[in-house]
Amino acid sequence: MRPIHESIRKNAQYLQLYLVVAALLAAMWGGIAIDLRRAQGEVLSRTDSDLSNLALAFSKEIESAVKTIDLSLVDLREHWDGDPDRFAATVRRRQAYLENELAFQVAVIDAAGTLVFSNLEHPAKAVDLSDREHFQVHRRRNTDMLFISKPVFGRVSKRWSIQFTRPLHDAEERFAGVLVLSVPPEYFSRFYHSIRLPTDSVITLAHPDGVILARYPRTEESLGRSLSGGPFADLDASGSGSFQRISQMDGVERLYAWRRLEHPPLLVFVGRSMREITAAYRQHRARALLAGAGLSALLLLAASLKRGFMKQKARSAKRLADNEERWRLALEAAGDGVWDWNAKTGRVMFSPGWKRMLGYAAHEIGDDLDEWKKRVHPDDLTRTLQDVQDHFERRTPIYFNEHRMRCKDGSWKWILDRGMVMERDRDGAPLRVVGTHTDISVRKRLEEKLERLATTDALTGLRNRRCFLERLGQEVSHVRRYPQHSASVLMADLDFFKKINDSHGHAAGDAALRHFADLLREAVRESDCVGRLGGEEFAILLAETSAHNAQRFAQRLCATLRAAPLQLGGRAIPMTVSIGAAMISPDDDGPEPVLQRADDALYEAKELGRDRVRIKLTTSAPGSG
Repeated sequence: MRPIHESIRKNAQYLQLYLVVAALLAAMWGGIAIDLRRAQGEVLSRTDSDLSNLALAFSKEIESAVKTIDLSLVDLREHWDGDPDRFAATVRRRQAYLENELAFQVAVIDAAGTLVFSNLEHPAKAVDLSDREHFQVHRRRNTDMLFISKPVFGRVSKRWSIQFTRPLHDAEERFAGVLVLSVPPEYFSRFYHSIRLPTDSVITLAHPDGVILARYPRTEESLGRSLSGGPFADLDASGSGSFQRISQMDGVERLYAWRRLEHPPLLVFVGRSMREITAAYRQHRARALLAGAGLSALLLLAASLKRGFMKQKARSAKRLADNEERWRLALEAAGDGVWDWNAKTGRVMFSPGWKRMLGYAAHEIGDDLDEWKKRVHPDDLTRTLQDVQDHFERRTPIYFNEHRMRCKDGSWKWILDRGMVMERDRDGAPLRVVGTHTDISVRKRLEEKLERLATTDALTGLRNRRCFLERLGQEVSHVRRYPQHSASVLMADLDFFKKINDSHGHAAGDAALRHFADLLREAVRESDCVGRLGGEEFAILLAETSAHNAQRFAQRLCATLRAAPLQLGGRAIPMTVSIGAAMISPDDDGPEPVLQRADDALYEAKELGRDRVRIKLTTSAPGSG
């Protein structure tokens, strides 16, 4: 009977051993499965966050690029007068003035849809573009707005382009055609080259209906294709999000982050291949499975193997975190400088590139936060610190700011400063913040040049007609809101200007206009505004000025011009000016009524013999000077 009892006991021990081994295996493999799911979730969560931040950064770049293009479009439209030869010269000057050419073709389409101007070779036969989407849209709409086309293949340029257009109107504000800037799709992917994206990563710019405008790395066949169906069809109105899908372009499965731009209404997609995202995780999974198989085979050494497994797991997790950290920094490093800030101690690690950007050697800048703060322009510091605080308090997903910084030689550079909190304590207070600096001085100078081109009269340096009318409109609104304030408008017209041109040549006429503009600049206050409305006609806005003081100012201006003839080639050319003045009334509903009154007064001054001042106090009662 003993062998039977022994067999039963052994079977019970075997059963107990089997149950213990089964329980240990179940617990071990259950733990491994949970850990792999957690590791996979962390990888996807980090990547989703990084892609979302990158999509936000690229959307800011797209908005800036479209603003630059629209400024150029508005500026060119100001110079279109129906003369292709003069307009061609203007286009050439603008392209020579700008450091980077924005468009390879500037075109004008008349109200019938016929191409009437192109800076490229003009076709032998008339080109009918009335079927183009942008022409149809502007002809239907009665508003002045920017339109961005889908990619089109030019009938004149024979190239793919994205066409930015604004409508043309005649003097009666009727539709007179369309002004077109054809921009190559590569223009929107130029700043992607500064970032080393992982293999199979893509960045796509799309129309609101899903048509691709630009894609990096760019493939010719992707232009104009639609991202219809799938997750794209379900993008909600929240403005941003993410999804995972197999690409319609190349069949690669990717995780995408997207962002909807408001101005312009475009979509930015940033995608990274799932194979790249999960590469480190798959290595970690292989090691975990191998360790689990070893533990299963060597259960008697479970304690020691478990300890080794935990160490290996910790090392693998650290390597995974380090790889993700380096990849995140590579995506964020759109500029040359990197900073790493300990928010508790105030110590900051500034990279050598950060210091070189400001002209310093590595040993010339310490590791204290004040090294940064004391170099930020005083006018920008308060706004910059507020943006940092907004990010610390989770009101913004990343810290994003543009400000000026003083270089070692005393000059100022415009810096794009980006960063985000990497670690927080249990209360949510930031512990570690990492970010980058990018020198955007060239872009800022380009924006300033475009702003000057759009607001300044090229000959005299005064404000142009559009800019002066905007300022006058603001002053009219101010007087309507505060009727106790007074302001006046003067219309000045040089007397017998045509005689100067006919007798001395157009160069003398231009010199006369500049001479009078210089006198105006010296005569007005900083709060006043002077503009050239066209030809020999000028306008002066005198803020906080009574009718009596406006009349005295105009009389002094007439006397000043009489006493300061134009000096040209050793000869003195006498000049006089007629001036009409009008007061801004709280009843004025815009710039036009007060300008009309000043123009009526100017007409009276000329009718009475020129070189004199007439002023209209109200819409009906003129004064004299």
